[in-house]
Amino acid sequence: MSEAVTVTGRAPVTIYGTLAGAADYIGTMFGPTFTAWAALSSDDQKKTLIAALRALDAQAWDPDVAGTFVLRDAIAAFPQASYELAVMIADDPTITQAQDQGTNVRAVGAGSARVEFFNPTSAQFGTAPILPPTIMRSIGQYLASASSSGGAPEGQAGSCESPFSESSEYRRWWPF
Repeated sequence: MSEAVTVTGRAPVTIYGTLAGAADYIGTMFGPTFTAWAALSSDDQKKTLIAALRALDAQAWDPDVAGTFVLRDAIAAFPQASYELAVMIADDPTITQAQDQGTNVRAVGAGSARVEFFNPTSAQFGTAPILPPTIMRSIGQYLASASSSGGAPEGQAGSCESPFSESSEYRRWWPF
């Protein structure tokens, strides 16, 4: 599924999917960003695909399912995610430099509806993705979990009982 592409004057780089596959996939999409990518020179299209490859390869992937380029290349969603990310990079080259897709928004509201968050989300703490949401929907399931990537797990292993459940000083009120 992969192909080595060469930007004029540079060494070949193997990308997820192919340049022709990217052109076909992106050609079926509607919107100004997709049209803009299709209008790029061949070299610039290759550069965005290479940037997408590098951004994807920089992630911590589940070692058993997607731990190597060969494993990821065999998963049909990777070329498509790479193509979509290439379009995003063409539109905003800094998108791959964002630390994460988390938020520090504490509350949002419109009219009488209001949502308040308990704490901000951050990829550092495993509560927000690093990749854009569109990409996460297609390949996020292949990312390594916090425990498999060597980081501190954010979930709780074993029983999910609180020490407060045995205390007579604290009561739970329905609904909880």
